Amino acid sequence: PKDLKRFFPFEIEKISALTKSNVSFKFPLKSKISFEEIKIFSNSMMNDFRLTGLLSKDFTSKSLNVSVSNKGINILGDIFVDNQKLKLNWKQDFTNDENSGIVTFEGFLNDSFDIPFEDIYWKNHVPSDFNYSNLSNVSTEEVFVDDEVDVGVGVGVTRGSKVKRTSYTKIIIDDSSGSVQQWNGGYLYPILPKIDKFGVFVEEVNTNDNYGSQDAFITNLQEITGSLILNVDFNKTNTDKLEDLTSKNNIKYLKDFEIGFDDNLRLENKTIPIPDYLEKDKTEQAF
Repeated sequence: PKDLKRFFPFEIEKISALTKSNVSFKFPLKSKISFEEIKIFSNSMMNDFRLTGLLSKDFTSKSLNVSVSNKGINILGDIFVDNQKLKLNWKQDFTNDENSGIVTFEGFLNDSFDIPFEDIYWKNHVPSDFNYSNLSNVSTEEVFVDDEVDVGVGVGVTRGSKVKRTSYTKIIIDDSSGSVQQWNGGYLYPILPKIDKFGVFVEEVNTNDNYGSQDAFITNLQEITGSLILNVDFNKTNTDKLEDLTSKNNIKYLKDFEIGFDDNLRLENKTIPIPDYLEKDKTEQAF
């Protein structure tokens, strides 16, 4: 679009980079053509990228891939914030005037969150007493009533009013372009859509990047990394055939049994062990 700047929540002048681009144009062969009739396609590689002063931070990247057309722009690549590497995926729709941009950062903003042996890696949920007022750019303000306020002045009860006004709590939500709503205290979950000043959700949650991936270790049946300590193969007919594919453990299936005394008055298992069959249909399995 001719007014490209309005689609970006920051000043384009704050960007610096060395760019190599391949641009193609498609337009009808006639004496007069309008700007809208020109189809533009561009693929660029931005090297030594730098964006300063966004959310009070500087963003840098060695290289970003940028694809631009009349319909939108897509920016992909690794980006660094406070020496932390994140995967950037920016999709901007030029055909929609409002809420047309989706920006995702995949990764950890702090090394302390990327340690599986720490509780914060698994238990990064907000406390039970948190609410929307614990989000950044969302605050509350107490509005007090002054009964002595003069007529037409202030927010209190004016002289002669028949209905007495009372104090109330005002919720202030900053939904301006570029504002971020994150949990205070470094908590991550639950990840909520952004809300506007009317309390309405205006964005979708990026579930693909924020809640794991389809090729994660826990769902990869072929995972063979040395960090595995247990990998049970449930693709068996019964529980007697369960095995640990890492060969580090021997699996023995136990269930309730009856005990009694043998001829020498020693405790023994009186129950004949019968293996249980394993459900092969994934839709019928417990997990």
